[in-house]
Amino acid sequence: MSQSMSSTTTIPSPSFCLSTSQTSAVDHCLRYPSVLLIADKGAGKTRTGLAVAYESGGNVLILCPNKVRGGWIAEGAKCGVPITLIEGNPAERMGQLAAGGIMVMGVDLLPWLRDCWPPLDGLILDETTRYSKPGSKGTRILRVMRKKVEWVLGLTASP
Repeated sequence: MSQSMSSTTTIPSPSFCLSTSQTSAVDHCLRYPSVLLIADKGAGKTRTGLAVAYESGGNVLILCPNKVRGGWIAEGAKCGVPITLIEGNPAERMGQLAAGGIMVMGVDLLPWLRDCWPPLDGLILDETTRYSKPGSKGTRILRVMRKKVEWVLGLTASP
């Protein structure tokens, strides 16, 4: 994983204001290609995940329940990190994915994504308990897609 962004980027320097435990978590996630972060609700998993996405550089997709997509966008705005919301019709979604960067998408689009998986460096799975059943459709799709990314970060409050 790349540890820094290109010097030609126009993104302002982010302000993550991480706690000591969050900083340790980010460092750990940047060292290992597959990490599951289990922390209590309100512990800052979203901000930690956002810091990992930013620090890793490249194209990162955050796959989350629809009800928390806005939370990722809001957290990005607080930290000065732009996040693209993947939504709209298939052509619009393809354009948004092609633009790259840090992107967030609802899990309802996972079956669509399977057929048009974009070049991604990282994948963040928010609320990994959704994929705890080995034979579920989402789990089967992600198992195949895992081979197409450099790193995966799973986030959950319930192990």
